[in-house]
Amino acid sequence: MIRLCNYYNWKDISVLSSNSAFALSLAKYVVEAAVADDVNVENIFYFTEVTGDVRNPLRKIRDTGVRIIIILATAPELIRIMTTANTLEMVGKPYVYVAPEILSTDLLIPGTQQK
Repeated sequence: MIRLCNYYNWKDISVLSSNSAFALSLAKYVVEAAVADDVNVENIFYFTEVTGDVRNPLRKIRDTGVRIIIILATAPELIRIMTTANTLEMVGKPYVYVAPEILSTDLLIPGTQQK
């Protein structure tokens, strides 16, 4: 994920992570890799698995001005995150969401596809 950031010259990112043990370990790795590759992790927010609030963390990310968001969540959580992001008008340009394939799947959420 950090290599992708370097490839596109994205130097400021936010991380939104579930608090599952696996996601937490990935979050630690992402932060360490970012530091090593000179990518600034502006902020990192955690939410409770499955039922946790994602609206407030997304608003805080929006308010920082960071537009590259690393999501560490399961597919059902990712659906909830992207649906919430869509209601906050945080889907599409200039936002970019990156999620590892191991935690998520290719999802098409109605109303969020770019034309």
